[in-house]
Amino acid sequence: MAPLLFAAESSGRSITDAVRWVDAGRGSRPARGRRRAEAYFAAEATWKRDERRRSSIYTTAETVLGAYADPGVLDGHAADFGMAARGGSDDGPMGDRIMAACLIASSMPRDQAVQTVRRGGLYSLQADGLGVWCTWKTDAGGNHHNHVHAGARPDG
Repeated sequence: MAPLLFAAESSGRSITDAVRWVDAGRGSRPARGRRRAEAYFAAEATWKRDERRRSSIYTTAETVLGAYADPGVLDGHAADFGMAARGGSDDGPMGDRIMAACLIASSMPRDQAVQTVRRGGLYSLQADGLGVWCTWKTDAGGNHHNHVHAGARPDG
């Protein structure tokens, strides 16, 4: 993934271009930047790897960059709360508590938040002039079974 981000930055592109390159797979590549040809060659090396290795790289890149496919993420603030770093487990009770806190902070009533957490999913809510999204126990936008994704951005 680093070569793609480096190629985007070096050629005056953005992270949304890196998302597009990953989504398009081998058919879409970063253009050579005049200033930094090494960025292009580093990204090109990714496409030249054997199919199994390339597939693994794409899967990881899609997971990490998935949130940036939502244009709202680039305007706001977001955080991922990983379970392993906090002694939790995939789809476990620690993530349920973090997700419930995100939903409650987004003005969802507590009882509704507790029920919602059991199902998991990607939720976009409005609260106090903010668009808020909370994601847990879903593959929407990437693997959200091992972390809770919470973000907010100003409405408008």
